[in-house]
Amino acid sequence: MRITDTSVKNPVAIYMIFAGILLFGLLAIFRLPRDLFPDIELPTLTVVTVYPGANTEQVEKEITKELEVVLASTENIKKIQSFSKDNVSTISLQFDWGTDITEASANARDLIELVKYKLPRDAQQPIIMKINSSVMPVVILGLQTTNEETDISDLIEKVISPRLQHIDGVGTVMTIAEPENEIAVEIDPLKAEKYHLTIDYIATLMKSLNLNVPAGSLKSGIWDLNVTVKGQVPSIDAIKDLPLTTYMGQVIRLADIAIVHKQFKQKDEIARTHQQRATALLVQKQSQANALQVYQQVMKEVSKIPMPKETSLYEVFNTTEVIQGSINNITQTLLWGGLWVILVVWLFLRAWRSSFIISLSIPFSMFIALITIIVSGYTINVFTLMSMVVAIGMVVDNSIVVVENITKYLEKGIKKRRLQYLLRAKWVELLQLLH
Repeated sequence: MRITDTSVKNPVAIYMIFAGILLFGLLAIFRLPRDLFPDIELPTLTVVTVYPGANTEQVEKEITKELEVVLASTENIKKIQSFSKDNVSTISLQFDWGTDITEASANARDLIELVKYKLPRDAQQPIIMKINSSVMPVVILGLQTTNEETDISDLIEKVISPRLQHIDGVGTVMTIAEPENEIAVEIDPLKAEKYHLTIDYIATLMKSLNLNVPAGSLKSGIWDLNVTVKGQVPSIDAIKDLPLTTYMGQVIRLADIAIVHKQFKQKDEIARTHQQRATALLVQKQSQANALQVYQQVMKEVSKIPMPKETSLYEVFNTTEVIQGSINNITQTLLWGGLWVILVVWLFLRAWRSSFIISLSIPFSMFIALITIIVSGYTINVFTLMSMVVAIGMVVDNSIVVVENITKYLEKGIKKRRLQYLLRAKWVELLQLLH
């Protein structure tokens, strides 16, 4: 009753408190960060190992089983599943809730190092991936060019990625279908046979002639200098001029038996935008960053990046549209739900004052919830809005109970005052009769 007594005795203070809730609630609506899902990190790790050219049986026997045995000893592990298919081994580790995934990831990485020597030499380094809300890219960009002189890889590595990663809130910039240049050596088998040269011999010789070999150190006074014999081929013309020695001691050049040219490396992944091949850039945010703010800053920076001639960088897809659409849908549901609740309460109570008090409890409860969210550092997302939709019913139920209780006490007070008035009147009449 102390809260009730204080509120009744200090109406101006209560009005100011509600005005403050209204003000800060409206500020929270516009300042709260919006995201599709809350910042959660599932207690799951995925270990992916690529083994190019291997079939399912080889991947299962040589990689999956070796890793699965050692990863089963990871601390706090609840369940382990493995999937093997051509070229790829996937192992899923599920941990108990509350497990520190960063620590579990480091533990799994240490265990993999113990059996790394048992893995095939051609297998790539196992990749450990954590699943959280920041995995979904904020925006997908398309990079397209019709200028053959433009080096896409160099443009991404030296210009685009550094400028995007410099933005606050941007985590990583992943590329899909990035073209890679390679030097193709097409050997004419007839000419090679003419000089009695085999493919293995030519390949071995090219590897040996395209190396930078450390040659020890050289001491000069107080200085200790490292010496390297540079043998790496600097250009395509130098590759064409590589000397090949035949069995007869004759020296010929690589260009005499082969065609050497620069080309794009063939890849299994393809990205297409605007009916043409392109390179996709997936921009991911940091775990605590606001998706909408990151998207706006990324697109602002994209418009400032200078592009070579006949090269364009443009937006393909952004998750902010999904986020905004989901939030708008649930917000509309929240508003319509509150409106119908107010209408139903008024139809049943048929008292505009009580209905008005109950109606005010809905928005002010939402404002208090929004202020709590922004103070706690949370975001407006699908789950927080759905919880507000569910909470409307509880707020209305409690408001009705409180209003009915107030009405009950008011009626008791009115009856008590009426009884006191009647008793006082009777005593007055009695005294008049006695006199």
